[in-house]
Amino acid sequence: MNIRISFNDLQRGFIPSYEEGDTITVFAKGNIVVPELSEVKMIFSLFNKPYHLIFENIRPVYNFEFERKGLYKSSPFGDMILSFSSPDLNFIAHSLFMNCSNLAELWLPSVVLTHPNAASGCKKLEKVYMPKVIHISYNTFEECEILREFIMPCEDMDETVSDDIRSIYSSAFKNCLNLRKIYLPQVKVIDVGAFENCINLTEVYAPLAEYIDPGAFERCCGLERIELPSAKYIGAYAFRNCFRLKSVNVPLVKELHERTFSECILLENVKMDSVENIEESVFEDCQNLREINAPLLESVGKRAFMDCDNLEKVISPKLENLQVESLYGCSQLKEINISNVKVIPSRAFYYCMNLHLEELPSVEKIHTYAFYSCYKLKNLFMPKLKLLGNHALSKCTGLEIVDMPSVETIGKKAFYDCDEIETVNASNVKNIGYGAFHWVSWVDNLIIPEIFDNELMFDWDPDGWQDPRHPFVSYVKEEYREAKGVKK
Repeated sequence: MNIRISFNDLQRGFIPSYEEGDTITVFAKGNIVVPELSEVKMIFSLFNKPYHLIFENIRPVYNFEFERKGLYKSSPFGDMILSFSSPDLNFIAHSLFMNCSNLAELWLPSVVLTHPNAASGCKKLEKVYMPKVIHISYNTFEECEILREFIMPCEDMDETVSDDIRSIYSSAFKNCLNLRKIYLPQVKVIDVGAFENCINLTEVYAPLAEYIDPGAFERCCGLERIELPSAKYIGAYAFRNCFRLKSVNVPLVKELHERTFSECILLENVKMDSVENIEESVFEDCQNLREINAPLLESVGKRAFMDCDNLEKVISPKLENLQVESLYGCSQLKEINISNVKVIPSRAFYYCMNLHLEELPSVEKIHTYAFYSCYKLKNLFMPKLKLLGNHALSKCTGLEIVDMPSVETIGKKAFYDCDEIETVNASNVKNIGYGAFHWVSWVDNLIIPEIFDNELMFDWDPDGWQDPRHPFVSYVKEEYREAKGVKK
């Protein structure tokens, strides 16, 4: 049953008789009525059975004094409305539908913006129709746990509207657990945590989105594919824990921030033609990632690809900088171009046991454990290398030839357990750490200055003799010690 009643009659205290589930249309004669939420609450608190509500020529607004006092804790409609429609309402006031526990549908064809908490906590809200909305404010639909369909095509939008309000603000749809698809053809900004924990969201259409702020889609476990052809910025944690995400296309983004795609365990394909910098842990634990094609990539941060177990190839001809543990545990990695890299930091390729490298023309320093357990390394030519750190090539059991004519320092256990090694050229070395060749039976062609005792370098004796002038030189020929008058 459809019951029509004027807002003036409601103000005079007339409450119509109706049955549960009826539709009540409240209208204003003549000019549009703009009541404050406090007045709306006073009127609709008298309705005691669930009903469907339609507003005509009525646009509720909130009272700033009420907001300042924290009086907006729930909707003025309480728990009674089942659906709400309004053909002319152009914005949703602060808390207008907040915690309407029985509200299932909103039909608002003229709404262009929402205020904070406009419909947050509506546990039964399933469908929202707002085809002209251009600004969704903070927490608008937060905790709408069964929201499934949200339509905002914006096809009829006035193109004169300023670009800076085509935004979805922070936590707008946070914890909408059943939201499955989102259609955002005109939105340019998706703010912090806007869709966080929308665990059943599978599809996002946002062709004009330029800014994806931190945590925008974090823990959207059902999201399978994301294309952001206009995105210029993607913030930290934006897609973290999107377990089902398989494909990403971000052709304009120049920098990926901390943990952007970390723990996306099914991610296979990433297209990032413009990326120059990848920050800390961006792809950490992306266990299904197989290839990275980043032609402009220059810098890779700490743990950026850590434990990407199936990563086989990184195409990055301009790569210059690596950070600690940047490719730690990439056990299937076979190919990466590091011809422009000058420093290999600690554990950068730790346990990359399928890595194939031969010439490192620019490398000057290799730090501790950098290539630990890289079993497939065979021949290395490093003409500019000055420092080979502790354990730098430990357990590279397939290593046969190492040519480093400029090296000055070889650290402790640098070649530990490299038992297949045949040739080492370190003709200018000045310092050799303890047990540099420990657990290596012999090196057929070991080219080092005559002051070093070849035989002793294959032992491990932490209490052994040291030249006090060269504390890192542990093994020097007896006759050299005697000639210099240095006693053991």
